[in-house]
Amino acid sequence: MKKLFLLTTIIALMAMSLGLYAQDTAQVEPKVDLKVVYEKTFDEPIVDAIFDTVTVSIEEAKQMGWKEEAFTPEDKAKRKVLVSYPKVVFVSQGRELDWYVPRRRSSYHTKELKFYDTDGKIINRLFLKKYGEEYIYLSPQQKYILVARIPTEWAPEYSGGTLYDLNGRKIWETEGSTPIAVSDEGYAIAAYLDWDVPPKPGGDFYVYDSKGKLLTTIENPLKRKTAPLFAEYSKDGGYATLSFNATTYPPTVFVLITKDGKIL
Repeated sequence: MKKLFLLTTIIALMAMSLGLYAQDTAQVEPKVDLKVVYEKTFDEPIVDAIFDTVTVSIEEAKQMGWKEEAFTPEDKAKRKVLVSYPKVVFVSQGRELDWYVPRRRSSYHTKELKFYDTDGKIINRLFLKKYGEEYIYLSPQQKYILVARIPTEWAPEYSGGTLYDLNGRKIWETEGSTPIAVSDEGYAIAAYLDWDVPPKPGGDFYVYDSKGKLLTTIENPLKRKTAPLFAEYSKDGGYATLSFNATTYPPTVFVLITKDGKIL
């Protein structure tokens, strides 16, 4: 009986607390007044964009699409301001967007990448293949763009990839393993991917430098049970995490490496 009374008391106290909290939040409900500070119109629907920054005059910023409300009194006094602008725009295939960002950056959703200068003029264009599946990976601070050729059931040998800078210039290309991660220095991690997910066991990871030279191979410690599936660089680019995954159940192996491929 005492336990029942104690439980009832706890529930009652919780209810009172929630009621007081609701009243308190209702009294201090924040009012958000949203204002448009930047506006840019594109001729075609887009699925994603990479922004870069540039210091320009107030007048130039307004021409780029920035509103008067965006500038502080200090900005107006200096007549110079640091603003963002769309450097790379992913042009849509016209398909419905996917919830998974890397997938919606694929050739299934994106047909073209347009590279712009600060005046909004196109300086380069990159067209994704109409056949095969290609994914777009970005470096942590979005300084490099990696276009990876992904094997599918209909094209299991479709592999390799190309690294581009933010002006659309090709840095290097590989016809072998598929790069799936890139750092802000241009280092990349690749693997021979299996089109089937979960993947079939086997395979290693490969680490490339900023010129596309193979630095080292990270061997799969459980080739009969796991396969390379995922890789990602740290924000500072000094480290990377690799993941070897089993087919439908554990084990899963995580490996921490330096940018040069040293296993930590």
